[in-house]
Amino acid sequence: MLADSQRGDYPPTDQSKEFFIQVKGELDSEVRKLDALIDKHSQKIENYLEENKIELISLNN
Repeated sequence: MLADSQRGDYPPTDQSKEFFIQVKGELDSEVRKLDALIDKHSQKIENYLEENKIELISLNN
């Protein structure tokens, strides 16, 4: 649908706009759930890594 809405000289249809809003809402909800899960378990993971002397590979270092 994205390709269809980007093609041609016509603006996106109402249906494509509604679809985008719906999918964005669903995605936002899942991202909030993932953030909560990460917040809940991140300290446990960090402690486990520290206790077991596991080093993470990071591209930022």
